[in-house]
Amino acid sequence: MSNYVSTVLGPALLAASILPACLNAQSTVSGFAPDSLLVLPNAAKVTREDRYSGIITYNVADEYPAERTIQALSGRLAKANWKPTDDLFNNPGVTAQRKWNMVRIKGRNDFTWTSYWSDPQGNVLSINLRNQMISPLNATAPLTMEKLVRVQIIKYSSKLAQQTRATRGSK
Repeated sequence: MSNYVSTVLGPALLAASILPACLNAQSTVSGFAPDSLLVLPNAAKVTREDRYSGIITYNVADEYPAERTIQALSGRLAKANWKPTDDLFNNPGVTAQRKWNMVRIKGRNDFTWTSYWSDPQGNVLSINLRNQMISPLNATAPLTMEKLVRVQIIKYSSKLAQQTRATRGSK
């Protein structure tokens, strides 16, 4: 767990604090990774932000370990010529785990899953899934997982991806 925090969450938080300095008002990129590719048909509460090169967040009805959601997104991206990366986009040289990890967020246990994808033009997607553990009111009852997965997809244009790698000391 602590290895995950130091190699994945730490760099992710660092990148999140560094990247806004790399951005300008024209950071939203249209033309790569359209919503029709990224937003699954069963998505609910879809929101969009103009940070980075665009962020899409939504919920899908799925259960941990969200295999249907992961397969649906992976299949759509592969058909559109996107490929999963072997290392963490915001921490080059660290192998992408593509597995669920338990993290403590705001006093509760959540499970997170992250993968990075790139297209031939150098654009990058960070796909982040989160599933919450439900703590029972009765201490003897078993823990259960929420039947809802939160999907967050962060878009990085090829230019922003290059800037990010430069701030992290990579090629």
